[in-house]
Amino acid sequence: MFGLILSGCSTTPARVRQGDTVSVRFTCRLPGGEVAASTRPDPSLAGEAKAPVYLPRTGLDTVSVTAGPQPAQTGKDRLPFEQEIVQRLAAMLPGLQEGGQALLDLEADRFPVSAPNEKQVRLATVRKRQKQMRLTREEYTGRTGRSPELGQPFVLDRMVPGEVSELTEKEVLIRFAPVPGQDLGTPFGPVTVRELAEHYELQIAAQPGRLIRTGAIAGRITAVDQESITIDYGHPFAGEKLSCDVKVLKVQQQGRDLAVSPPAPKGEGAAAARELPEVAQLDQNVARQLDQALRRISAGSGSGSGAEGAKAATAAKSEELH
Repeated sequence: MFGLILSGCSTTPARVRQGDTVSVRFTCRLPGGEVAASTRPDPSLAGEAKAPVYLPRTGLDTVSVTAGPQPAQTGKDRLPFEQEIVQRLAAMLPGLQEGGQALLDLEADRFPVSAPNEKQVRLATVRKRQKQMRLTREEYTGRTGRSPELGQPFVLDRMVPGEVSELTEKEVLIRFAPVPGQDLGTPFGPVTVRELAEHYELQIAAQPGRLIRTGAIAGRITAVDQESITIDYGHPFAGEKLSCDVKVLKVQQQGRDLAVSPPAPKGEGAAAARELPEVAQLDQNVARQLDQALRRISAGSGSGSGAEGAKAATAAKSEELH
């Protein structure tokens, strides 16, 4: 009689090595527990506190990266907020096991600058809005693409929307007024509307230290006075330390790095609003000027960029944003 001995085979989970292609899920939080970034679908985070820098992710709930330090992005001063997180997490993956989970802390230094205010933007604390506007019928049609009608909405700023109140053969009169009970919030703080004889004044109650998300990058309000709000974009994580819960799903040896895209905001709108999702709550002139200043900031690092960076810091000065 022969005895047959069966022994089970066990496989040890693959361990991540530098150069491996790794699929991961992650959720990063601020020290207070608010979600700053996540690969998880937004509905799965329902009920959790979200940081002002958080944007819902679209697409797959995983990202694939090459484990180990990432090559510098040629010609780029900075990366989008989520991609900055992914790049830094990728450098910390070697040594982790497939199927394993780890809590990784991310910290970053400030970006190098040629001038102290190179990566700052100033916005007006108080903005003026007219009470009425007169246009010819041709001007109105040219701006709206339609013929004027009484009661037709005409919005330059959602906080003081307008409508056609009078029509003559040649002229269109538009009157603007705040909507009673409407939430007058902005990414920078709540707004109080004062009605004066000739115009409205919109005052933003901004708070120093508040985090700001502007398009792909994060910033922080550093100063507020009667005339302006100063936003600092000089740190990859707006000066915060992130704690990231990372799950290693799959390890493929010596794979290729796959491009990682930051989450895209949902919905449509003006070009400036698509570029700066939270600025859709501002009027389009402010959105455009803030967009221009941030584009200068993103391009302004390295030799000879100090002057341009300084210009970017003052490009959106109060008078221009009224």
